[in-house]
Amino acid sequence: MLHRVKVLVGVSGGIAAYKVVDLVSKLVRERAEVKVIMTKNACEFITPLTFSSLSKNPVYLNDFSKDGIIPHLALARWADIFVIAPATANIIGKCANGIGDDLLSTTFLAYNGPTIFVPSMNSKMYERSTTQKNLSILKSMGCTILEPDIGRLASGEVGIGRYPDNEVILNEIMRIVVYKSLLFGKRILVTAGPTREFIDPVRFITNRSSGKMGYEMAKAAYMMGGDVKLITGVTQLPISLKGIERRHVATAKEMLNAVREEIEGIDMLIMAAAVADYRPKEIKSQKIKKDEEQLILTLERTEDILKELKERKRDTQTFIGFAAETEEHIENARKKVVEKGLDYIVLNDVSKEDIGFESDENEVLLLDRRGEIIAHIPRKQKVQVAKEILEIVLERG
Repeated sequence: MLHRVKVLVGVSGGIAAYKVVDLVSKLVRERAEVKVIMTKNACEFITPLTFSSLSKNPVYLNDFSKDGIIPHLALARWADIFVIAPATANIIGKCANGIGDDLLSTTFLAYNGPTIFVPSMNSKMYERSTTQKNLSILKSMGCTILEPDIGRLASGEVGIGRYPDNEVILNEIMRIVVYKSLLFGKRILVTAGPTREFIDPVRFITNRSSGKMGYEMAKAAYMMGGDVKLITGVTQLPISLKGIERRHVATAKEMLNAVREEIEGIDMLIMAAAVADYRPKEIKSQKIKKDEEQLILTLERTEDILKELKERKRDTQTFIGFAAETEEHIENARKKVVEKGLDYIVLNDVSKEDIGFESDENEVLLLDRRGEIIAHIPRKQKVQVAKEILEIVLERG
């Protein structure tokens, strides 16, 4: 996703400097080009050799060069995005107030592209009025400030100031340099994951959905500037985007009720959840004992969420559904897109063992409301598939 993107990482002298090693590693794995500036104090926490080994580039330590270049100007011209992590109260104060007394601060003054600050410090320092004022100044300059986490700090205290997960930083970099803000100002509702239909307090019926495709759709919508809410069944997936509001449900009925409550104010519904088609007609109040050789369950249909919402859909809303098929794929998808009143349906063949369910990759066809195939997205990472689906839908208007 970051192929050939030039990322300049500024490491200042905070104890979280060691965590930036993982960030640089992740950036390199995403095929970004990475260069690192370290302050004198940062070198007290970690050696420049570590960063140069990972980035395959020299680490920049001072503003003087023996080969005729001016480092702070050369780096400012080179970078597509500048990430300052960890950003101590000291470097935040210098950057906010135009002080350039080392390579990191002078490069910031010379750079006019997107900049991300990742504050990390003791909570008392972070909450100090001067620090908050300086962060406000940086925001007014167009910089992105990633709010630190709350947790146990190096001092042993518990409070705000922890360096966030590097996935959060990586996603923010991608949001700024890879995704277009095509959904800015739009409210997006995404459903994801399987539902569970209970047999007794211990057992339930479910399906193979991992929720990965739905989570990537939510992520892509957020990265494109959307105001995203995710209604999710039970999954093992983390979501590293703080801007996505999550609501957890278990059963098809709970998911229907949750969607009903949210549907009025949204611009787009992405129904990627694998909602169970059947549930036990009777749910036992106690665990069923293994007394018999056979257990016969009588099943009844669950609510069809999209059919239920069809009559409430406004002309200004876009509904996108998903069809996981094992046979007669296109015919079944065309039937669903009409029956459920969808604008688009994403079709994938779940009979293929190496894509779809539980995989990080997918291959899909995108059909419009008339059942016409408008795009074939070949096999690739689900995050890329999600991005392409939304780009195609938004391009068509």
